Amino acid sequence: MMRHLTGTMFRQLSIGLILVASAFTVIIWLITSLRFVDMIINKGATVGMFMQLTLLTVPSYLPVLLPIAMFIIIVFVYSKMTADRELVVMSASGLSPLQLSKPVLILCGLVMLVTYSINLFFLPESYRMFGELKWHLRYNYSQIILDDGKFNTIGDDTTVYISERESDNSLRGIFVHDERDPTAAVTIMAKRGSLVKTDQGAQIIMFDGNRQVLDAATKNYSVLFFDRYVFSLNQYNEKKSFRVPDSRELTVFELFDVTSDTNIPARDYPKYIVEGHKRLVMPLVPVAFSLVALVCMYAGGFTRRNQTKRIVFAAVVVLALQIAILGAGNVSARNLALIPSLYAVIIAPIVLGFALIVWPPRLNFLN
Repeated sequence: MMRHLTGTMFRQLSIGLILVASAFTVIIWLITSLRFVDMIINKGATVGMFMQLTLLTVPSYLPVLLPIAMFIIIVFVYSKMTADRELVVMSASGLSPLQLSKPVLILCGLVMLVTYSINLFFLPESYRMFGELKWHLRYNYSQIILDDGKFNTIGDDTTVYISERESDNSLRGIFVHDERDPTAAVTIMAKRGSLVKTDQGAQIIMFDGNRQVLDAATKNYSVLFFDRYVFSLNQYNEKKSFRVPDSRELTVFELFDVTSDTNIPARDYPKYIVEGHKRLVMPLVPVAFSLVALVCMYAGGFTRRNQTKRIVFAAVVVLALQIAILGAGNVSARNLALIPSLYAVIIAPIVLGFALIVWPPRLNFLN
């Protein structure tokens, strides 16, 4: 009988978790996708690239959504069972709170394993692919679409203005300001031209114009008039051949050995080290949130009275715990000696929660 009850409750919890987590994932994915619409409009990214870019962000917020989804579905299922007096019957038949919590504990173990797999394997790989694709779209100038009537920023230091684009893709009224060489800023103006894509990358071929160079040392201008001039947008692309990796791109071993990466500034070492500790301890958050929900559901007894009060109290406790986790992570990044506080703020509620489930308290204000 106990196995049947556990299986039934586990099935309800797991199906509910999948539905809630999927709904949250879709909502966050849609909100996140809005940030990358500009890459389709201004960077010439294809729909396939857009989908790939947005889907690669999913593993970064799943570890955050799963604990919240766990808390919501536990509160919902156990509140419903209390309202239907199912928990009253189970308790009267001799089942202890720990036995009633067995389906949740099993589901917590599975969610914890999923979160560990995301943090240790999928997150670094997906974010590395995300970073490389975003870098490619930003600095691979073969993807650029120049909009007429506006200043198009290319990379960090090149601006291109096109007055008018003809139906045959020819350009009119071209202005280019190039500061890739800080010692000699270049300004080019031409009456007409066209944007072409070659094996060497994107190029703007301009006709009937002039090229002005400002020498930063002498403050003198030099002007060159031309009939035909080719401006290569990939001319200095080799300067962008490497980038500083984001902390989410690195594996746990790389995060703890961050000092060996010469591309990462020494001032950022604490942030990377704390990220490594978060990868190890954050999968325990679903367990902590779940135990908070169970304790609050049990503390007032198996009665339909004050259900709203219990749910609100549980939500407040979880919110306070989430704030404490974020605070511990922030202070640990400033002072590595405080890293144990990150572990303590997550492990302590788990230990206390287990104790309160084994010996559930009777909190009068939740009755």
